[in-house]
Amino acid sequence: MNTITLAYCHVCEAVGLFFKRVGRGIEYFVTTTSYARASAELARQGHQAEAKALMMELKSYRENY
Repeated sequence: MNTITLAYCHVCEAVGLFFKRVGRGIEYFVTTTSYARASAELARQGHQAEAKALMMELKSYRENY
């Protein structure tokens, strides 16, 4: 019984770790995409300084992720 429990816990930990990594990947993708789209829209509207500041913030986010 103890062996089955240990194997089950190992599987649960592996599955949990997988979904945690997938969740982090989705969060990173959505965040970077959102920053890029917002920056592009600001640049399109003529707000170049704000767009550049947003992209610098995105660069900082990527470096610290």
